[in-house]
Amino acid sequence: GDVIPTVSGGSAVIFNDVEMLKQDSPGSRKRRSPTTPRYDPELQWTDTEERCSVALEGHSR
Repeated sequence: GDVIPTVSGGSAVIFNDVEMLKQDSPGSRKRRSPTTPRYDPELQWTDTEERCSVALEGHSR
């Protein structure tokens, strides 16, 4: 742009160029589900006594 003086002694900028911005849509890609299930009951601790022994003693029986 051009910088010109103003009546009050300041400066003004005159923009004389246009910038064109383009945006592309990401499309309709679907998120892939993980190959392993998020919740596997076989991997979860369910026995309270077992959980407490690991938490207090640092190892399982």
